[in-house]
Amino acid sequence: MANYTSALGLYKIDPITDGNSTFNMETILNNNWDKIDTKYDEQDNTVKQNSDKINQNTNITTVLGNDIGDKSKLKTTDRSNVVNAVNEVSTQMADIANSVARLENITSDKQYVGEVSIETVAGDGSLYDLLYLSSTGYRKALANSDTTIPCVGIRLEVGTGSKKILKSGYVRNDTWTFTKGQLLYVSSSTEGLITNIKPTATTHRIQIIGYAVTNNTVYFNPDYTWIEI
Repeated sequence: MANYTSALGLYKIDPITDGNSTFNMETILNNNWDKIDTKYDEQDNTVKQNSDKINQNTNITTVLGNDIGDKSKLKTTDRSNVVNAVNEVSTQMADIANSVARLENITSDKQYVGEVSIETVAGDGSLYDLLYLSSTGYRKALANSDTTIPCVGIRLEVGTGSKKILKSGYVRNDTWTFTKGQLLYVSSSTEGLITNIKPTATTHRIQIIGYAVTNNTVYFNPDYTWIEI
């Protein structure tokens, strides 16, 4: 008795039971060839479709490469993909935004925002001393001589050596008792002191270093010029 193949359903003769049967060319040959041909067409179409997809993906990659560029040339630390690179830049921009001197970022004692540098401090002193730059490093400013001004920074760390210095920006010290809006000066009597009293003694100097934005917060932005009384 004849049967059929499992994959293509081709007609198969059983030589034992069908050996004496009339040979039917249509059933035994032509139908089988048609089935093989149909299956070949199906497989050929599948191969072409897959090939088109591969070409399409290649084209997309080429287009993205042309539009976005070669990710190996990114200047970010992470070059594994564009998303990570963009996220890295976004984080850096947020850090920059947070470093901008804005008064609302000052919320508690001893906080500061603004331009800060790390430079050599030669003379000892206290936090928030006004500093001038000598030939050996930063020292406490005093407005009674041309050699100890202009003030160019505020001490943010005690001790000598490499220390943080505020060059411009906001700084809060809860021991200050200024009046909002007052101009502030380099003291001519106490080294390093911020004062709201303008020097008046003969031969002393007047240098404005900023103003009080609240009773305990100063906007430091020193004028590098001064007037001798």
